[in-house]
Amino acid sequence: MKVKILNERESSIARILLRNDQTLITQAGTLLAMRGDIGINTTFRRSSAKGNSSNERTIASESLFLTEFRGLDDKNEVWLAPGMIGNIVVHTIKNYKLVVFPLLIWPAMAP
Repeated sequence: MKVKILNERESSIARILLRNDQTLITQAGTLLAMRGDIGINTTFRRSSAKGNSSNERTIASESLFLTEFRGLDDKNEVWLAPGMIGNIVVHTIKNYKLVVFPLLIWPAMAP
């Protein structure tokens, strides 16, 4: 799988090249375009996490629609963009899970 980030400013686009049997899981609604023989499956996942003894607060359950793209031949492209304005960063991770939650900051309103 190769990833190229285009327009690395406030409106980044990721161009992902998928080979046969490679899988890409994204948040639903991020697809801009695709080309090639690609299998698509959308799932609904719900998770719940609670604080531990060092952290007394409880995190509410999260619900998320995910889209899975699977390459069915060797020449596939998937173009993705974030739902909100922002940059896309590529992280290479082995033997770990990565969960990313978008951070939305509202400007303070003057009274």
